[in-house]
Amino acid sequence: MIGIGSAMVAAGTPVEAVMASIFGVVIAGSFIEMGVSQGLISMGGGYQAMESHTFASADNLIMSCTVLAIIVLLNRFKVMPH
Repeated sequence: MIGIGSAMVAAGTPVEAVMASIFGVVIAGSFIEMGVSQGLISMGGGYQAMESHTFASADNLIMSCTVLAIIVLLNRFKVMPH
């Protein structure tokens, strides 16, 4: 963010606008962070795994990373209309 802000200042953008942009990105990013944090609990095995002390076990992490990889790969391919 500092690099982008510095580039904006170098391009002649007023400092107030640079700060507003940075704060806007931080606010938007906080909502993404809140969403991801809920997904991380699920990736570790959920609340039941926390209670049974198996949270973030190798099985849970391998399964969740495999599912995430499949989702990313399938999103990279274009779907052909029928």
